[in-house]
Amino acid sequence: MNKEELEKQLKKSGWEDFVEKESKFTGYSLCIRSNGSKIAFYSQRSHLVHIFLLDLEGARNKITKNDLFAIIDYLKKQRTDKPVIFKIQKKYMTAFWSQVIENYFSAEGYENVNTLPSKINQIIYLGNNPDVACYTTKKELKELKDHAEYLFEIERVGKENEKKPLFFYSHEPEYAGSINHFFFSIEGYQCLVSLKVENKLLKLLIAEKKVNASIVKEWDIHKKEDIGKYLKEYIKQIEKKRRIRNIYEMSTYFFEKYCAENSIYEWDAREELLRYYTVKELEEISINICKNKNKRKTIQKEDKKISFFDDKIIFTDMKKSELKVIVDQEEINQHMKEMRNDEYE
Repeated sequence: MNKEELEKQLKKSGWEDFVEKESKFTGYSLCIRSNGSKIAFYSQRSHLVHIFLLDLEGARNKITKNDLFAIIDYLKKQRTDKPVIFKIQKKYMTAFWSQVIENYFSAEGYENVNTLPSKINQIIYLGNNPDVACYTTKKELKELKDHAEYLFEIERVGKENEKKPLFFYSHEPEYAGSINHFFFSIEGYQCLVSLKVENKLLKLLIAEKKVNASIVKEWDIHKKEDIGKYLKEYIKQIEKKRRIRNIYEMSTYFFEKYCAENSIYEWDAREELLRYYTVKELEEISINICKNKNKRKTIQKEDKKISFFDDKIIFTDMKKSELKVIVDQEEINQHMKEMRNDEYE
């Protein structure tokens, strides 16, 4: 169904306004209105799937299954390069309408993506939120499962290298900055790894972790094993280059992150800690802290604060603008005793 055919059908059903927009900043949107009723689709960015957020308002007789799927048919015919998912956020829609729309999808043979194993939902960032329902066809659901297997390969390579002192891997937005990326730090070199469907071809991409970073490496992927092969080769190349560079200039990315997360004055902490560690050791310890899911949190009471670093503490007296690293265990225990509040008892 083309645009003219769709508008003609919707006008017969009493819909009056047909507004279609495309923006590189806000993405694509299609909004159809009539007398207080609305059917709207808003695109969400993803490298591997087209996601449309569905928003409906108004009287039941205004939103029929035929009209809804005429719009869906129109949207899908323009986007055949990768799977299309339709997302319903129940908390923004009445219980009545969310149930009606889910029944429409079920009647058309669509599958609820939330039925996928949680591990797959997590890696393609669709989630298992009971307030969100995602629907797609059986064929496209299979494509999503295949994509997930390729993403697991990136994850596997990341986890294989995590034991290295200066290697860090994460798929969390805190580091990756986007649902589309994996974050790798290799000997102080930070990059983003992602998969992207382009002209129906799967590509493995690497971009530097910078604002408006451009792609620095790209491979066509024909089978799952290609991912491990290319990524491992790339990691080896970067390690070789960075080990030479680190002799002269060592990255402090994770140490800076540690200081920011603990609200510590970076230069003061660095000056004090360099009495006990090299710059490289500071970075290695900071990476280990970031890797530790059970890391000890900063303790703060009034103007005083304790942050944990290796087997030492960084004690800050904000009132006096003082920062010192404490090594002696008895002194550490004394400060802990003074600072301990109900949360740490």
